[in-house]
Amino acid sequence: MRKFNLLGTPVWLGVLLLFLWPSSVSADGLYVGLDMGVSIPGDLDVESSGVNNPTRCDPLLYPDGVRPAALAADVACADSTVRTLVKNSFNLGSGLAAGVAVGYAFGNLRVEVEYLNGRGSGEERRVDLGSAGNAALGTKDSEWSADSPPTERLDHVRSQRFFLNAYYDFPADSRLTPYLGAGVGFSLNDMDYRSRLERRADLADGAPADEQVWRQAAAGTVSELDTDISGASLAFQAIGGFDYALDERVALVAKLRWIYSRSFEDDDKLWKRIRSHAPLRDNGDPFTTDFDIGGSHSFAATLGLKYYL
Repeated sequence: MRKFNLLGTPVWLGVLLLFLWPSSVSADGLYVGLDMGVSIPGDLDVESSGVNNPTRCDPLLYPDGVRPAALAADVACADSTVRTLVKNSFNLGSGLAAGVAVGYAFGNLRVEVEYLNGRGSGEERRVDLGSAGNAALGTKDSEWSADSPPTERLDHVRSQRFFLNAYYDFPADSRLTPYLGAGVGFSLNDMDYRSRLERRADLADGAPADEQVWRQAAAGTVSELDTDISGASLAFQAIGGFDYALDERVALVAKLRWIYSRSFEDDDKLWKRIRSHAPLRDNGDPFTTDFDIGGSHSFAATLGLKYYL
């Protein structure tokens, strides 16, 4: 009869025995956990809006800051309607995800509170500021520089999320315990935003005589917004994974989660400069823009440890 030789068994059988070997990890009680891995954000929609009057209305483009008398009756110069300026969707790159949790297990059920920090890189996108359907900027389609087209950039996307989670651990007489869970909470979101708009250097070439003054003053000027966008939103997550018992108190934890954070707004962001001068509107008010950040989906894959107290 052939004898069983452990050293001669296939590798796959040894791995299987390791995972299925019974464990004495505590099934009940208080625990703490740490996780670290990668966050993979989905696309993020960003919409900006504000008041935007034609360039000719800017009094700082005229000598002594006084507009021609003819512009006093220009309806477009007095328009204070808030309109959509730019809509863009940013493809965010992956980044670090790290979390800490405190929970309590009773039987196959667990509840926990969790803090999860996620980060992502950003993307620069060109923007179409001369589209015919853009009531705010459609009149300026001939002003932008072809050598340095208008762009906006979203970068250093950060989220701090706080969840109340519930889990179900599937019964298993082995070291490996698969589970499913869900959580609800809120997310503190923060990101860097930059927009740069440059006008043509030859803006006055071939223009009518009554437009020469403002066109010459605006030629080659730059408008720039460099700010931080932040806000809080509701967040939800669905979680799947497994615990692998190392001993009676410690388990290796693997998690894959899908996270959804709802939209939020951040208004009155002051521009750095407008047409290369102080960020002032045509009536002297500060030149600001409002932002609407759309709801976002992301995934996170982490590994960690759980310790039963």
